[in-house]
Formats: sequence, structure tokens, C-alpha cells
Amino acid sequence: MPRKHIVRPGECLTKIAWQYGFADYKTVYEHASNAELRKKRPNPNILHPGDEVSIPDPTPKKASVSTGKMHRFQVRRPKKMLSLKLRDHEGQPLANEPYVLELDGEPELIVAQTDGEGGLQHFVPLSCTQAVLTLRDRTLRLRLGYLNPARDAPQDDVSGVQARLRNLGYHIPRQDGLLDPATRAALAVFQADEGLDFTGEPDATTLNKLEERHGC
Repeated sequence: MPRKHIVRPGECLTKIAWQYGFADYKTVYEHASNAELRKKRPNPNILHPGDEVSIPDPTPKKASVSTGKMHRFQVRRPKKMLSLKLRDHEGQPLANEPYVLELDGEPELIVAQTDGEGGLQHFVPLSCTQAVLTLRDRTLRLRLGYLNPARDAPQDDVSGVQARLRNLGYHIPRQDGLLDPATRAALAVFQADEGLDFTGEPDATTLNKLEERHGC
């Protein structure tokens, strides 16, 4: 019988699936018992703390081997994707820029450059929750797995809205999940920049545009 897992801060579906013995998160996400979760969270990479994930019963794998001999089995540890798009203060992509990425707990630095659209992508260990990105003599500290959904959050939490606004360069002094005057002001500026009615409210049109500009 499927079990229930309550999502904690910083968890992703890949990590949750691996915790219960599934190498592919799709086995969990696409299970019939998670129909409501898929409807609520169409992007499996973005869950909200408190979400319920149904964990199906695992199907043991079988292998035919000869008796009386030693056999070695390899288990591939899955990784999660770190994906960023970097832009300057005028919104232009930081294209083909060299950078250094330091992953928490990993001894080797990643030295590379952004692509033609200012993007970077790396598979990182599931256990990695922090990283440091150095680019153009600037250092950015990244928290991996802590982006909450922008909508359908419990108790009218707007931390996902605040995080996206902050990542896009809008002034958010505190990412506390409260729709306070500072958050409303940042929303109004964003709405004005995008040619929307600047109400300061996180309405559906605004959230659609915010997710589009942010990329998720």
C-alpha cells in the first residue's frame, strides 16, 4: 500500500524517490496515486514544503547469476540538475562569460562559461544544498532546492513569488512568505515593467508572466 511523504524544505522529487529506493523520480511522480500532486504541481522539480507525495510499493529487481561465485552490482546514484540563466542589470544575457562554481561538499571546482543565452547547467549530487558562483568578480551564494511554487501554496504563502522577484532583480528585503507592502511594491513595479495593470496583487496574469520571465 502506498505511503505518504510530507515534503520538507529543500527536498526535490528525485531526492525523495531515491530515499525510498527509486532510481527514477518518474516512477513515483507518474504513479496513479499521485494524480492530485501532478495536477497541483505540474513541474515535478518544484514542490512546496507540506505537499504530500504518495510513495508506491517498490518492485524488487531480479538478476540471474551463477552460484558459488562473487558478483559485483553497481548502483548509479541519481543527481539533480542545477540550471540558471544569468542576465545583467539591463536584462541582457551574460553570454559566454567564464565562471567558477563551488559545490558544497565537493572538493573540485567547476570552471566553465555560460552559453550564448547566459545559461549554465550542471548535474550535482542530491546531497548538495548550497553552491557559490563567481562571475565577473561577483560572488553569488545559491541555495539549491529551496524555490517554492508561485501558486497553490498553503496559507497564502508567497515565498515563491518573492524568490522569483528577487532572482529577477526586484527589491525584496525579506523572503518570509507574507504579502507585505514591500512585496506588493515589487509586484507593482514588475507589473508596470511588463505592461500589466500594476495592482500589487499576485493575480493569475501576473503569476503567468512572472513564471515566464523567471523560467519556471
